[in-house]
Amino acid sequence: MIAAAILFIILGILIKYRKMYFLIAANNTMPKEENKKLILIALFITAVTTGCKQHTPLLPENSQGSNPEVTKLIQDTTQLVPTKPATYLTYLSSTKDPLDYCNGAISDSDGYRKTITHKVITNTVIDKMTPNELAKATVLAATSGKCNRIMEQTTIKVTGNTAYIAAIEGSAGISITMCSCRPEIEVNLLQLEGINKVVFE
Repeated sequence: MIAAAILFIILGILIKYRKMYFLIAANNTMPKEENKKLILIALFITAVTTGCKQHTPLLPENSQGSNPEVTKLIQDTTQLVPTKPATYLTYLSSTKDPLDYCNGAISDSDGYRKTITHKVITNTVIDKMTPNELAKATVLAATSGKCNRIMEQTTIKVTGNTAYIAAIEGSAGISITMCSCRPEIEVNLLQLEGINKVVFE
């Protein structure tokens, strides 16, 4: 049993990395059931050796003399090879009204910060985003209203473990807006991997 397993592992490696497609093309001389077993095991070994990433067919598309039935079996089976699940953008939000903490009479930015604990998972895939893109996308997802409009026009740059927020121009009511906007930005940037400091320039 162990010897057979080792043999199949060697066959899988030879087919995948040494391009010895004749090992499969010679399947015409094998009984149908044995043939299918060999193909399935070879596909499994290939999936394991490639870390279950996107699978490359074992037979070239224009392979001469290959059995159409076996080729179809390979194509059908490769669809079963698992792929790495996508990573989606998440952010933290508050279930409280920011005006209860930040208005003309009250400016309790720290109090509002403590309420930003509700985790939200979006359908935005972040696997191919750069640190700067991820930081910007997270902030835009986590903010709303005037804060969101301000951040759309504000540059966010990640250098090392620090996220730098470009200077924000003052306008009417900006201090009230930033009272709740700043903790939303800081909390969400600090929950990103690799960022442990946020600097407002």
